[in-house]
Amino acid sequence: MPSDVRNRLAVREEPAATDDLLPRRSPFAFRFAPSADYLNWRYRAGLPFVRYRLFRLLDGEATAGYVILNERPERLLVAQADGEDAETLAWGILLAILEAARDDRRPRAVALASSHPAMQRVFERFGFEAAAADRPFALGSLRGPVPVPPDTARWLVNLDWGDNGL
Repeated sequence: MPSDVRNRLAVREEPAATDDLLPRRSPFAFRFAPSADYLNWRYRAGLPFVRYRLFRLLDGEATAGYVILNERPERLLVAQADGEDAETLAWGILLAILEAARDDRRPRAVALASSHPAMQRVFERFGFEAAAADRPFALGSLRGPVPVPPDTARWLVNLDWGDNGL
């Protein structure tokens, strides 16, 4: 991790989501932007069947986003994340993964999704590799078509929406 990133960015584990954790602006054309109340319901710490960990992404003293990990003994999955800058968010995701795995004695697999070119560059620089095949993604509504931007390069899609991570 570059020294300028290490010196500027940090993550801090939080017990619950608060409104000040949520991005005020977004570089993403399409993203899931839930309220703090929804995050606390959907990714609640202390659930008996899954362990979620919430990290605040700090750029200096300012909150720059959040990362929620789905943690299992054999795997870490980026469940939900959002931020005000794509590259900063990617580095924050990596910092959260490193923090969660700090005391690991055996390596764990890490799974995440990214269609944003700046984020992909950060992940690849860190050693992640693209999957051999694209993962299917379906979006719809009982009320008809859902209008979404056709260019997926600025989308932010995480792996634990709905029941994917469970």
